[in-house]
Amino acid sequence: MKRHLFFKYKFFQHWLLFLVIPIFFLLLLRNPFSNRNLIANLGPFPDVFHYITGAQCFLDGQGFSLCRHSEKIDTSVPPLYSALLLPFLLINNDPRMFYFLNLILATSSLFLMYLILKKIVVRNTLIFLGLVLYVTSYLTYWYPTLAMAENLLLPIVLSLFFLLLYKPNKARAALFGALAVGTYASKYSAAPITLGFLALYVWHIVGSNKKGRINLLSVLAMCALLAISVTQSRSIVTKGLDFFQNTIIAQVNQNIPDPQARPDVWISAEYFGRNIVLYAKTLLGYTVLILWHRDSFLLQPLSILGLLGIALGIVRKSRYRFFFSSIVIILTLQIVTLSFFYSFESRYVLYLLPLQIVGVVFAVRLLVEVVAKYFPRIPSSILSASVVLLILGLYALSSTQRLRHQVVLNLKYSESPWWYLSVQELNVFFSEKGEEIPFVITIVPTYFVDYYTNANYEILPLSNQQSFENDLYMLSKPESLELENWFEILLRENKKLFVMNYGLSAEAGYQYAFDHLEELYKVTKLTEGCYNTCNIYSLELR
Repeated sequence: MKRHLFFKYKFFQHWLLFLVIPIFFLLLLRNPFSNRNLIANLGPFPDVFHYITGAQCFLDGQGFSLCRHSEKIDTSVPPLYSALLLPFLLINNDPRMFYFLNLILATSSLFLMYLILKKIVVRNTLIFLGLVLYVTSYLTYWYPTLAMAENLLLPIVLSLFFLLLYKPNKARAALFGALAVGTYASKYSAAPITLGFLALYVWHIVGSNKKGRINLLSVLAMCALLAISVTQSRSIVTKGLDFFQNTIIAQVNQNIPDPQARPDVWISAEYFGRNIVLYAKTLLGYTVLILWHRDSFLLQPLSILGLLGIALGIVRKSRYRFFFSSIVIILTLQIVTLSFFYSFESRYVLYLLPLQIVGVVFAVRLLVEVVAKYFPRIPSSILSASVVLLILGLYALSSTQRLRHQVVLNLKYSESPWWYLSVQELNVFFSEKGEEIPFVITIVPTYFVDYYTNANYEILPLSNQQSFENDLYMLSKPESLELENWFEILLRENKKLFVMNYGLSAEAGYQYAFDHLEELYKVTKLTEGCYNTCNIYSLELR
């Protein structure tokens, strides 16, 4: 049968992809410069500062660092995500430009997901199932609203798995080597899978039909790329080792009000049993903590079906055995390594979502093949369509309300970015520049205020619990001086000090610090904002 004229053009042969793209963007698209969504909040802290401030400081000629005024400190994250932000910040040096980078990365991930599905299953109904499950996942349309390198890691990992579906040649080996190193250049926590992917591709080369020079050149290309990456950035290994101390541990510390309760050891076999169970629950579709949200990566029945599909892909003798074995190896390396760390971080296995969906689609494909053997009179196209409709129907029962809410939220309703609005309250209050710069004591991070400030005031920390409390020399505070004593010195020097109460409920210690100020000083309310949560007070000696 001749192919319809419509499909003679390669562009239209991918009609399935174009069918789901409107759904994808309907759930994903937001105006990052609007006050009607949470993009301006730039969470989570402090990771976002390392990425965005690092890129802004690079454009200022101070390298990838956390710079303020004439001082700077090193970032604790790899530079790749920040480097990709540079063109967007050159267009507009607004931190919310990260969203446009994430849109490109999210679209790339969708396209790679489509290519993988098309390679593994030929039937359009099954490809459609995988694409719908992917674009309607909460993680797919929520995570791009965060300035996090997992948005970059996802398309890199999908690209690596896609290359594993093809026999190696020089170009693929060189690209694979660069992408494998790119996982570590995106997230230090991806170090285990960087080594895992390189080892898998060496195995792939050795097991391929091509021999001789191509094998040697391919291995050489990968090793050379890895060596160049490390030698050209001499501090990258050291920074990787410091990452958990400066970033993950900083987040953990914020969740432990009592400093005495913080553990002395951050990497230990003691944590393995607890964390491996949490990662296992993530695999099985249980609700887990994803940053500040509690949700599952995929509905539990689909998660289990996806794992079954991956297992069947390994057991069955087919050309996809190596591909599915690679999924298990990479996930095992990542999860086992992360389980030794104090903090459970499900976001570091974000790429589990598309891989499990691939497993779901493969399992459905095998199911259709088995049923077709017992009922040969029923066309396999009808069988696959029936199974897909059944799965999507059951999926719709639990997801329609969530998806409808998100679409309506994007198009009609709003969410208030209170962190951003709190800075706008300061800008309104300090709309005119005085002879001397006043100081505002707040728990809103200094770097966050720097993104949106009108520069008519300076920020001081309220509590030592705040991020970067060890870097207060950037604000000219003597290192050994307590904060409340420093405030007194500034007041006696006739400096103007103010306090803003936004964010006190974030940690128990913040409210205590604010109450302690009221005990030591005369605190007078001057303005009320954000429904009494962005109030500005004057601070005076009693």
